[in-house]
Amino acid sequence: EVPRAEIVLSTDEGRPGETITVTGVGFKGFTTLFSLEIGDLDVLPSPKPSTGDLGTFSASFIVPQLDTGTQSVRAKVGDTTASASFRIIPLGVTATGAPALPAQAPEVAFADIISNADNLLRGWHFNPATQNDAPDFGWFLYDPRPVFAAANTYASVDSGDFLWLLVRDAQSATICGISRSLFGGWNPVVC
Repeated sequence: EVPRAEIVLSTDEGRPGETITVTGVGFKGFTTLFSLEIGDLDVLPSPKPSTGDLGTFSASFIVPQLDTGTQSVRAKVGDTTASASFRIIPLGVTATGAPALPAQAPEVAFADIISNADNLLRGWHFNPATQNDAPDFGWFLYDPRPVFAAANTYASVDSGDFLWLLVRDAQSATICGISRSLFGGWNPVVC
């Protein structure tokens, strides 16, 4: 009897900006993952993962900005597709529906990254509501190095803020009350 292909998510609910891991079992062995989608959006990582000799794979993706509620996550390997449900939690609330964390200073919000051998190199916040306002045009800088203290324009990390964080090395960190997996380089994060 051939096992039915299925995917399992590391969690069945989360907010945009969180990293989710998908594990697939029961697929054809040594085959490249053809597609990975949540809702209608492609979240297939590059390079594309492949199944091993037992027809299993593992891949991670960042939850994109989608409508709140239940979304379908679909993985296709060869001619076989498997799906699982994932609930998008609204920004500004926790998984239990409680209000999100209050605004924090960047050095508090990013303390896990900074305390890891000064792994945070810099962060940018974009606020589309002020994109036409000089001199920042919606972009606000936070650089934890003391020499940049006078140049920093990002003073308060709030729920719903969109951030680009540049880290030296990959690490896991709690940002805005959510555990996240960061990659070496630039990382998009939504608080």
